Amino acid sequence: MKKTFAIIFSLSMLFVFTSCFKTEDSIWEESPSERTNKALAEYRQYLCAAENGWVLDYFANPFEQGYPLLFKFDEHSGVIIGAKNSVSSGNAYKEEGPSSYELIADNGPVLTFNTHNSLLHCFSDPQEDGLGHEGDYEFMIISGNENEFWLKGKKRGYMMRMYKAPVDKTWENIYTELETIKGQIFNPSVKALVLAVGEERYRVNNPAQGLLELYPIDNANALADYYSYNVELDGTLRLIDAFRGANGDLKVSAFRMNDEGMLTSVEGDTPATISAGALNEFVLMPNMSWRWNKNSLKGTVAEQYTTFVNEIRKTAYGAVQYIDFKQNSSENSYSIVIKTQRVTGYLLLTAKAEGEDKLTLTLDLDGTKASTSFEAQNGVVFYDEFESLRTLLTTVATTYTLSTPSTTAPLQVTFKDAAGSEIPCDMK
Repeated sequence: MKKTFAIIFSLSMLFVFTSCFKTEDSIWEESPSERTNKALAEYRQYLCAAENGWVLDYFANPFEQGYPLLFKFDEHSGVIIGAKNSVSSGNAYKEEGPSSYELIADNGPVLTFNTHNSLLHCFSDPQEDGLGHEGDYEFMIISGNENEFWLKGKKRGYMMRMYKAPVDKTWENIYTELETIKGQIFNPSVKALVLAVGEERYRVNNPAQGLLELYPIDNANALADYYSYNVELDGTLRLIDAFRGANGDLKVSAFRMNDEGMLTSVEGDTPATISAGALNEFVLMPNMSWRWNKNSLKGTVAEQYTTFVNEIRKTAYGAVQYIDFKQNSSENSYSIVIKTQRVTGYLLLTAKAEGEDKLTLTLDLDGTKASTSFEAQNGVVFYDEFESLRTLLTTVATTYTLSTPSTTAPLQVTFKDAAGSEIPCDMK
C-alpha cells in the first residue's frame, strides 16, 4: 500500500512539474506562424511605403562586380525594377515591370520575385555553360524596417543590404551619382592599391573594375582572393562577404572614405585601410609616369625650369613639351624624361625610398652614358649642351617629401624639397 501511494505521489508531482514547464513555454502570446505572418505584414508595409523605392546591393557571385538594383513595390504585389549594368541592361538605364513579388513564410520570412523580370532574373537564369551568374531571386529577410532591409540569398547565401532610395533623386540620377562616387573612390587610372588589415598587407589590382583582386604582398606565389563590392550613396564600399585574412581570424566587411582621403573599415572586427600604401613606393611602381605640372612649379626649381625652357626653345630641338619622372623598366632604373618638339631624351636617376613619404633622387650620369638607348644618348647631349639643364638637375637631385590630395586615388603627387621648391606631378 505504501509502495502504491509512493508511485501515485511521484506521478502526481511529475504532472505538476510538466504543467509548470508548459506554462514557461507559453510565454509567447502568438504562435510561430502568427509571428511570421505579422512580420510579413510589417515588411510589406515598409516596402510599399518607400516613396521612391529601394536600392539593393545585389551580389551574384564573388567573381564579378556587384550590381545596385532599384525596386518600387506596391500593395498589389507589383514591383518595378531599375538597372544600369553590363549584364541586364547593356550599360544603359532601364526599367521593367510591373512584375510580381511575394512575401511568403518558408522557415522564416522570404521575399521572392516569382514572375520573370529580366533585369533581375538574368542573374539567376542558366546560361549556355549551364550555370550563368548563379545569382538569387529569392531572399530570406533577416531584418527590416522603414529605412533598410538585410536580405540573404536563399540559394547562394550572400548577405545584401537594401536601403531606401532618396526621394529627391530620379532613379537614373541615382545611378549617375553611384558611378560618380565609385570614380571618386577608385579612379580608373590607378591600377593597384594596398589593403592593410591587421598585420597583413595585400595588393589590390584594378579596383575600379568593381572587383577587389587581392594578392598577399609577402607571398608572391599565393593565389588571388576575389571580393566583389557595391558602392552606396553615402560613400560606403560594401563587400560581398567579410574579408577574414590568411588565417581566418580577421573580419572586415565595409569601408568608407575618411577626411584624409583614405578608405577605412567601418564594419567588422579589425581596423583596415585601402590606399596607395607608402606614397614613395607607389611613385616608384613600374609603368608609372609622373608628368611635371609646369604651371605649378614653386621655388628655385621653377626659376631654373623657365631658364632651361627659354634656352632650349632657341635651338633646333624645339620647345619643351613635357618633363616626366618615371620608372624605366627597360633600364631597371628611375629616370627624368625630357620631351621637346623634335627629340626625346632621358637621364637615369637612382631613387631611394625612406619611411612612407621620403624619396631621394640622385643623378646617375655614368649609367646614362653607358646606356645603349637612343633616348639616353639624347639625354647626355642635352646635359652636355645646356648649362641651364645641368643647374636644374643639381636642384632636382635631392631628397623630397611627397604628398597627395587622395591616398586612394593619388593622381597628383607633389615633390617638395627642404629648400621649399615644389614639383607638382600628374599621373600619366
